[in-house]
Amino acid sequence: FAFTCTVSSLDPALLLRAPAAQSPTRLSGQMQAQGELRPRVQAQVRLNLTDSTALGRPMQGQVQLDFRPDDSVRIDAALGLRRATLTARGTLSGVSGDATQAIVLTLDAPDLAELGTPLELSAPLHGTLKARAKSSGAWRTPAIEASVDMEALRLGEQSIKSIAARLNYSGGTEGMLAFKVEAQEHQHPRGAAFSLTRATLSAQGTLPALHVEATGTTRSGATLALRASGQRVAGQSAWQGSLDALSVDSPLEAQLIAPAPVLLALDHFAVGPLALKVHDGRVSDVLIDIRPHQLETRGRFDALSIPMSGNNDEPRLTLRGQWSLRAAEALDAALHVERISGDVHSGPSTRRVHMGLS
Repeated sequence: FAFTCTVSSLDPALLLRAPAAQSPTRLSGQMQAQGELRPRVQAQVRLNLTDSTALGRPMQGQVQLDFRPDDSVRIDAALGLRRATLTARGTLSGVSGDATQAIVLTLDAPDLAELGTPLELSAPLHGTLKARAKSSGAWRTPAIEASVDMEALRLGEQSIKSIAARLNYSGGTEGMLAFKVEAQEHQHPRGAAFSLTRATLSAQGTLPALHVEATGTTRSGATLALRASGQRVAGQSAWQGSLDALSVDSPLEAQLIAPAPVLLALDHFAVGPLALKVHDGRVSDVLIDIRPHQLETRGRFDALSIPMSGNNDEPRLTLRGQWSLRAAEALDAALHVERISGDVHSGPSTRRVHMGLS
């Protein structure tokens, strides 16, 4: 067979029956293909893009694909989106899984803001991005080595000095996976308590069963650590397991009492019910469920103490109660609080005025 076609302002979403994007892709150019379907598929495909757009930005480039009788695929592609460039070169092995055959992808974006505003963010994301990925072995279940480095990130009033991510996957359907991402010097406009000097997220195991750990340290010195484990939900793009450990030190002083169920999917996050020890008090029956355009949370607390001044000798205000909130098309919320001991006061310590809370 052999054919040549020319396209003008083609929207790929129409072919994939995908929802229309706010900044749709429009492809213009020429495609040529020739080859044989029997006895084994072998074909050469050439695509030359001109006057095209992606994410509402001008795009151009060339793609060459060679499908060979041994089921391998050779790729030579280079695309440009404003100053950002994406290249893919090499050969992916067929069913033989030849580890010496590999394809290397590189992405270089001098300014992420040129690529548009991702994930419906209210402000453009600035910064640089450099990524490299090597895929080897059978192209259906390849081994992957990947790295991503971002620097000088800025979104509105927040900034991050650097983010580095590394991924290694041994290949196959149940290969070993090791992933780590580290962020440095996060600045939040609300100050040190909301800013991170360092944060890490790592995962190890296999795709069916992963162990995840995360740590973070704020500029005010507080640290957070969590550990979770679980497995992929069969037939779904979801991960289900348990939150095994969670701790936050001063000033919150919170610690997970027992493992709690957790679910993570592309469009759904849920954790709980869980129980936390907070100082000498307890927060229990906590549930958090987040879906597109919907948030639900509930729980209860008991013997929760709140310092009303910097003087540790003064009695703390101690409370118990419960809450529930569901935010979707309508907002439904309730908060019930009871005083156990202590009081609310105002004024300097020399002339403290107690409010007589009962």
